[in-house]
Amino acid sequence: MTADEPAELDCLADECALRRSVGGAVVMGEQYDHLIAMSERPNVSLRVLPAGLRPPRTGAFQLIRTEDAVVAYQETRRSAHYYSEPEAVADYQRLLDELRERALDPDRSRDLIAGLKT
Repeated sequence: MTADEPAELDCLADECALRRSVGGAVVMGEQYDHLIAMSERPNVSLRVLPAGLRPPRTGAFQLIRTEDAVVAYQETRRSAHYYSEPEAVADYQRLLDELRERALDPDRSRDLIAGLKT
């Protein structure tokens, strides 16, 4: 993320997950600070899905883009799946686009995370 030509990261996080305390207030404060710092990088976009919006039933997933391909990746409790079929990748892309539309913009997301520290 800090190389001369860094990878780009476009991340969506569920507000409920951000509010779930793990490790106590000090640890959570450090995590929030890290998220804020990373979100200020030009190659990182962090958006928060507001609480109250129904998250997708698919759970967490990733779209991984290289020069040669796009792959959808999803972990489950017992395994991990890579989807390279065009229709599967397109389905995950549509879901990502829908979630982006419902998420707060990066500035409002950063403000929300900063507000969680109090």
